[in-house]
Amino acid sequence: MVKRIKKRLYEILEIAAVGDIKSKLFDIFIMTLITLNVIAVILATVERLDSQYQYYFRIFEIFSVTIFTIEYLLRLWTCTINKNFRNSITGRMKYIFYSFCNYRFISYFTFLFTHDYSFRFKIY
Repeated sequence: MVKRIKKRLYEILEIAAVGDIKSKLFDIFIMTLITLNVIAVILATVERLDSQYQYYFRIFEIFSVTIFTIEYLLRLWTCTINKNFRNSITGRMKYIFYSFCNYRFISYFTFLFTHDYSFRFKIY
C-alpha cells in the first residue's frame, strides 16, 4: 500500500503524463504559486506597498515556503522510484545534488537560516 502511494505521488510530482489530471493540476498549482511569489517579491520592492502590506507578504512567504518544503520532502521521499536514484540513501543524496533539485535545497535553507523568527501574528 505504501509503495503504491509512493509511486502515485512520484507520478503526480513529476511532469504530468498525458491524461493525468491530478498531476496536471499539481503542475498548474506549483507554477501559479511560483508566479505569485515573483509578483509578491516585485511588489514588496515598492516601499509604500511593502510598508503597508508587509504582514501579508510575510504570511504569503511562510505559506509558500511551507508548500515548497513539503513538495521537496515528498520529492526526496519518492525519488527512489526513479531508476537513477534507486538506493534509499545514496540515491537520495544523489537526488539532493541533482541540478534540478539543487536550487530548491539551497533556497529552502537560505530561507530557514536568514529570517528573523521573532515574527508575531497580530490579531486585529
